[in-house]
Amino acid sequence: MWDLEMQNTPLDPVEIQTLESYTKKLQEAKDKGDEYAEGHAYHDIGMFYYEHEDYEEAIKYHEQHLKIAKIRGERDQERRAYNNLTDCHDKRRDYKKCIKYDQILARIAKNAGEKEEEARLYRRLGFSCYNLEEYERAIGYLQHALDVSKAVKNRDEERRACKNLLACYDELKDYNESIKYGEHLLHMAEKEDDKDEQGVQYGNLGFFYFELDEVKKAIDCHLECLRIAKERQNFDEECRAINNLIGCYEEINDYKQIIKYTRQLVVIAKEKGDSLKEEQLYGDLEIYYVNLTLCNGRETSLAVVEETSDIREQQLVSNVLKLLEENGENQSGKYLFLIIMIIVFVIVFVIIMVIFFAIVVFSSFLPLSWSF
Repeated sequence: MWDLEMQNTPLDPVEIQTLESYTKKLQEAKDKGDEYAEGHAYHDIGMFYYEHEDYEEAIKYHEQHLKIAKIRGERDQERRAYNNLTDCHDKRRDYKKCIKYDQILARIAKNAGEKEEEARLYRRLGFSCYNLEEYERAIGYLQHALDVSKAVKNRDEERRACKNLLACYDELKDYNESIKYGEHLLHMAEKEDDKDEQGVQYGNLGFFYFELDEVKKAIDCHLECLRIAKERQNFDEECRAINNLIGCYEEINDYKQIIKYTRQLVVIAKEKGDSLKEEQLYGDLEIYYVNLTLCNGRETSLAVVEETSDIREQQLVSNVLKLLEENGENQSGKYLFLIIMIIVFVIVFVIIMVIFFAIVVFSSFLPLSWSF
């Protein structure tokens, strides 16, 4: 009995007609004993269910297709069925089954000397292991995929393998290896003049250098990422690069630079009409000016705010300086009171000690009969 509801998603009349046509062909092939046509019918029905996201049903038909392909010794159809089964299990996130079928396909491709297909399948094996969090195993497959794709000069597979290797080493927190593959990807992007990919890889490298506490190198990478994002008018990447730069400068307490880049975010928020983000950023600026004043002094904050024509920022700095000045006076009064109390305590202590020693000395001169 055919499932025309497709997991509670009703089919439209055209889809019902298509499925009925496939099932009719399957039945006719069975009646005639035509295994070739039967195999193709199983494939077509499996693909129909796959496209309608009913992967359980799709798997049943692809398994039947595989069974017939094996009986008939049809190598191409066998591989086709394995690929379709891998796709279905991938959608179901059953990565162990994906590995099972891709290992068979990789072995077939390797024996057939099909290097590009071998590279693709080893990369896919690496991806499945990555999803199972088996990163060391994934790296083994991906490194093989990279070596083969380089040998056959398949740039697309080379790029994909590098990106997956970078992701594995990132998960393992081996940032030196991540940098190695990030630089390789950057070099490829530069040779192909792919500006967007260059920006992505500069951002990745900046992150890895930051994690290694190499803040200066991280800043250089994020500056390149920002330059490319501005050139490409990619506002999302621009904001990401600026936020990364702010994170780097926070690490070294360079509040002048932090304020400089926060101002840029304010401008972007205003251009987008994002009032909530704008309010948040002005709040951040207030905190940064407090820290700048405490670390570098009032005159530095005044010099920095002179660089902007933003009236709200100017007012914000004025309020910050006034508040800090008032707090400073209050703190001075508290410190003065504390000093006076300490002085009084010391004086009282000294007087008590003088009296004590006077009694001791006087007692030493008394006749023995006076002693207590």
